[in-house]
Amino acid sequence: DDLNDGYFEFEQPILTKKRSIATAPSVNDDGGNKEGVSKKKNKRRKNSSEDDIDNKILVASPELQAQYLSKIYRKALLGIGATASDETAIDDLTDFEPDNFVSLPSFEFSKDGYAPYIREVVSSMKVLKKWTGRYKQGESRKDGKVRDGGSPMVIIICISARRCVEVLKEIATLKIRVAKLFAKHMSLDDQKRMLSEDCPPIAVGTPARLLKLAEEERALLLDRTEVVVLDMKQNVKNFNVCTLPETSVDLAKFIFKTVRPKMEQRKKELRFGMF
Repeated sequence: DDLNDGYFEFEQPILTKKRSIATAPSVNDDGGNKEGVSKKKNKRRKNSSEDDIDNKILVASPELQAQYLSKIYRKALLGIGATASDETAIDDLTDFEPDNFVSLPSFEFSKDGYAPYIREVVSSMKVLKKWTGRYKQGESRKDGKVRDGGSPMVIIICISARRCVEVLKEIATLKIRVAKLFAKHMSLDDQKRMLSEDCPPIAVGTPARLLKLAEEERALLLDRTEVVVLDMKQNVKNFNVCTLPETSVDLAKFIFKTVRPKMEQRKKELRFGMF
């Protein structure tokens, strides 16, 4: 079904919290708190609705996934993440196209796990297992610049370091080396060294660390990357990596500065996936 306007609701962070004046709650005939019961029902209804949205977007067509990400992406950049100098460039951006997304109409997300999903989205498992994500020393990229970083075949972007660890366990059955690109596990220097010297075929990370490695350190490159997977797992407050205020801005900046330019340059060689 087509998505309605509510499908794309983006929650903004609460910057201030006003103190409310206490009032006596209404009481029903049984002595219960009507207001409390009503709030609980509304919260359950909202949570159920948000769960449905995230479940639907995984199985949605590439057209609807493009609409979903385009709206959240622009809102994050213009609303709370972009500087004044960026706004003109952002306004000039076209929305994402269906061709920017992996299409898996027969994949059963409710039954199949992360490992089968990775097998589906890459061009070749044989290539994945023998992946060389870095150039030989001194070898140049297509633009003629000498490259110092690494380009994983698959990059998975998660909402938190804890979720990254969960994903690592889920894809362990692939028996493939994975770059752990999130804080509290490896130092930034160790991550840079790993990407530059022996880049693994798969990288799992958080938006903030991926952005830092790509834009500040120039260690994470997307010259050969095939798929950038947005992990849509919700946290306990029903936010995913695209909608959580703390991650949505860094995610949008990473896409704006690193992913999108490579997509435009490499056309259909680099795409988004959602799991």
